[in-house]
Amino acid sequence: ESLRHYDKVEFYAEAAAQAIRLAYRDVSPASIAVGTTETPEELAHNRRAYDKNGNFVFVTMQKWHTQPKHLVYKPHDRQLGIVYIKREKKRPIALINYANHALCLVKEFGNISGEYCGRLCQMMDGEGLDALFIQGALGDIGPNRKTDDPANYLANALLKISHQLIDTLEPTADVEIKLASKTIDIPFQPLPSPDELKQKMEKIRLSDGQNPMVRNSEGTWQWKNKDKIGPRDNHDRYKYWLATRFAGQKNYPYILRTITIGSSCLLFIPGEPFSETASKIREAAIQEEILILASPSAEAGYLATPLAHKEGANEHDLSALDYESEPAIVTAAIELINHPTLV
Repeated sequence: ESLRHYDKVEFYAEAAAQAIRLAYRDVSPASIAVGTTETPEELAHNRRAYDKNGNFVFVTMQKWHTQPKHLVYKPHDRQLGIVYIKREKKRPIALINYANHALCLVKEFGNISGEYCGRLCQMMDGEGLDALFIQGALGDIGPNRKTDDPANYLANALLKISHQLIDTLEPTADVEIKLASKTIDIPFQPLPSPDELKQKMEKIRLSDGQNPMVRNSEGTWQWKNKDKIGPRDNHDRYKYWLATRFAGQKNYPYILRTITIGSSCLLFIPGEPFSETASKIREAAIQEEILILASPSAEAGYLATPLAHKEGANEHDLSALDYESEPAIVTAAIELINHPTLV
């Protein structure tokens, strides 16, 4: 829906229609298997941590290359899941589900890149496998950027783990697949008026007017005068978009969807859920494996827990929905998985 605001709706609608046409022509009988495994602890970390006195610390990528050892971290979701599909006389397909922000290439921050996810899919493509990467419960997770090419390091690590998991899977054509969905209304956070936000952003724009961002010799963006970096308005621009896009709308129709494949379940969640959210859903679900398919979106933003909202930082600032929305989403997700409303 947000694409309408960029005057590109016809372009993207046609692109989506063409993808459907190609997929329809490619339809063929297949066998399928779903599996999960745990990734090594050192690949990622929870960005929300605490010092020795119990004070909250947000572990930013700008300040730390890898997680500092003097802090105590919340657990992070280490699950890697794969939906593996074999087709006669065609390349096999692997849907890879893993939770970790694509923030390995910090020098390219602000540019479009496939990041470690794209590298992983390219590697699998070179091996004759059609790969699709879908983020998991990444809301509070960041990568540990190791080596001079951390995206390649992480992609290679996930490639090895993926092959090990695929080797244990036995795809079958005799499996029941069910689709289900559930919609709940979630209140938006209170927002300042669009006029108030616009005035605030205009002041920031004027203060930054003498210090624009420019490309350096490496082709990446930076402030022209590094010693005079003005205040950023990213969060205000986000709130302005929300205030104008959903003017007069108090609630957001939050749609959860599931694809049940035998004893496994793929749960689609709009926004960026936390590791804690994924853990609570898996613990209460009756299915053997639960793959959380997150859909980072401006309409939902981060799905911060109530505690994270109290502590503040990035996930609090870039969250669109009410501070108490995460428990309601967890409850609805568990109900949908255990008692699906079939579609």
